Amino acid sequence: VNPACPVIGKMERSFSEKPDRVTQCARIWIDGQRQQGILSCLKHFPGHGSAKGDTHAGLVDVTGTWIPAELEPYRDLIAQGDVDMVMVAHVINRNLDTLPASLSPKVIRGLLRDSLGFQGVVITDDLAMGAIAKQYGLEETLRLAILAGSDLLCLSNNGSAPYDPDLVPKAVEAIERMVADGRLLADDIHTAAERIRKLKKKL
Repeated sequence: VNPACPVIGKMERSFSEKPDRVTQCARIWIDGQRQQGILSCLKHFPGHGSAKGDTHAGLVDVTGTWIPAELEPYRDLIAQGDVDMVMVAHVINRNLDTLPASLSPKVIRGLLRDSLGFQGVVITDDLAMGAIAKQYGLEETLRLAILAGSDLLCLSNNGSAPYDPDLVPKAVEAIERMVADGRLLADDIHTAAERIRKLKKKL
């Protein structure tokens, strides 16, 4: 959508500006990976190609640039049963929600799962990126991502926040604590785990 997008168009990280071409190329890519026993992931839902900024650095608002055509490859591939995983972006589209897509129940549970019918594994983009790490603490980030409906939480430990060798155990402890005090539901954790187990069985 925006050839000058600093992290998509400018770096040629999209197959095409035409949704049907993206769908065609993505299907070929997915089939090729499956032939080699590799799972694939579509990204960055609900569309990052119109962005004027870089979510590695900070919040990026696509409210005025995002177009519905960005959903077409997701819609078509999901309808054909060709999608293993979907990664949600950290972009904000205020026509959908005031939260970044990666932390938004309206985007994940509403648009992706209910409207488009995707019931597979959802993974966040890296939660250490500036768009998230500069706005939210670790515990709040984890809480919002899980409440939104993500199954896998990507924590690269090489983003905006300083490197933390204990990041994973801290995250696990925070999630367990939030389940124990009722801020998160154990059922959501079990549902996510079951989706992940089901996906692994495809390998």
